[in-house]
Amino acid sequence: VRRVAILGGGDSLMLQEMMKYDTIEKVVQLELDQMVVRKSHKYFASQPLFHDDRVEWWFGNAATSLLMLPSEYFGSFDIVFVDLSESGFMSETVTHDLTVWEMMSQLVAPEGILVKNEIYHETMSNLFDRTMLIYYEHVPIVKSWALSIGSNRMDLLQPNITSMKKWDKIKTVWDGFNPTPKDFDDHFKYVHDYQINNAQDTGKCLDAKQPPTREDDKRKKEMQKDKDEALAGILLILEAKKTSESIE
Repeated sequence: VRRVAILGGGDSLMLQEMMKYDTIEKVVQLELDQMVVRKSHKYFASQPLFHDDRVEWWFGNAATSLLMLPSEYFGSFDIVFVDLSESGFMSETVTHDLTVWEMMSQLVAPEGILVKNEIYHETMSNLFDRTMLIYYEHVPIVKSWALSIGSNRMDLLQPNITSMKKWDKIKTVWDGFNPTPKDFDDHFKYVHDYQINNAQDTGKCLDAKQPPTREDDKRKKEMQKDKDEALAGILLILEAKKTSESIE
């Protein structure tokens, strides 16, 4: 894993977990408001790592921020984490034709995965060729939790044991709640649903081997138009010290 995108997660905890792996080259995080990040840093000592050149923060409405990302970012992330609240945002549209879901799925590299909190197995089955629902019970504070995972080429039932053993010594938040020794087959007990789909049949995914059609060109032009019009809503971070006014 080299490139990671995180949508939400303003408490920086997921960012901290990812930075434990020395293969990480880039983490791009999208968050609505930097106040959440600063308050989490102040009261919970979480580390947003503004000083780390590998970390890039985008603040503003994610529907707008997604349009502003450089074109080379799309199809480049090994993992896309979506840690957003269960609200109407997930049903919003980014362009005239693309929903937030469709836009997020385009960030994923061919061999990458997208992970979303809560149960979205059916939705993701329309976007990815392989989908899995992970369900955890006895989770502290929240009692139970679910993760929906999607990928186009990653075989989710065939984990890379070599990589798992390599990173076994890294202490994660999960290890803090589960002190028992790790079992490399243990994660299968959390699998609730697994499905093989054909995203092209749903019309959500185009065949990269086929030349673009007039409709494809039209969508590309409309997306560029929306991108040109969506300049508002992005915040520039200024690090300020010894100011006469509070920045909280």
